[in-house]
Amino acid sequence: LERIADPQLSPDGKRVVYQVTKILDATKNLKTTQLWLANADGSGSRQLTTSGKSDTHPRWSPDGSKILFESSRD
Repeated sequence: LERIADPQLSPDGKRVVYQVTKILDATKNLKTTQLWLANADGSGSRQLTTSGKSDTHPRWSPDGSKILFESSRD
């Protein structure tokens, strides 16, 4: 089961970064959230983060060159 949330359109309107949460074990409430990037038309999606922790709340820098996000990594 996957949940997509918090889409953020780049300042130039060409790309969108979003978070995908995967349920690893529903009975133990284990999940991981990673960031993905795609073109605004939905094409060319690719995973940006691959940690076993959760990476959430992506935000673009004003010039669109960087993405800031929260993480549960150490």
